[in-house]
Amino acid sequence: VKGIVTPSLSPDGQSVAFVALGDLWVMRIGEAPVRITDDAFYESDPAWSADGDRLAYISDRAGTLDIWVRDMASGEETAVTSADGAELYPSWSPDGSKIVYQTGSDYHSHTGGETVILDLASGESRRIVEDLFQPGRPSWSADGSRVALAAVVPYSKRFREGTSQILVVDVESGEQSFYAPCENVSLTTRSENGPVWSPDGSAMAFVMNG
Repeated sequence: VKGIVTPSLSPDGQSVAFVALGDLWVMRIGEAPVRITDDAFYESDPAWSADGDRLAYISDRAGTLDIWVRDMASGEETAVTSADGAELYPSWSPDGSKIVYQTGSDYHSHTGGETVILDLASGESRRIVEDLFQPGRPSWSADGSRVALAAVVPYSKRFREGTSQILVVDVESGEQSFYAPCENVSLTTRSENGPVWSPDGSAMAFVMNG
């Protein structure tokens, strides 16, 4: 398998989901990887539910980048979003009832930049952050009350001028708080370099300085 991207460790630490050659794979540690999808469509961004029973990922098999959920026991797959644009970076709430994601016109431009929470039972989506310039992959707090992501704090109105910091959003109220890990220094990239909340909520991991 060549060109492995977006690896995601299962909650029990025994398996890794990843994308290679345009398809979704799952590898039990120490065993051969298993190809989950084998098609001409684009898949990316696998994310495990907290119980390890489901895997969310994005695919353009329906014409645009939507979020799909695979039941790992049965293999059944269901599209849970179907907007005209792209839905990116799915992340499960700790209780498995919601998925937070970013919107975009396409995967590479990341235009749109809204942070949205999908309630899986009702199918209703609710925006918690308005348009941002290329926001990063969201991550839930341990109690499910907040979402953290990387976002630009601008120095001025010029394009891209500012630093990438940690934005924490209260899920219910929408209240936003920015945190700068280091003054006048950015996270390395917003899309792939955190922040990622630890499962117990006591710490965040992120990448600075490459």
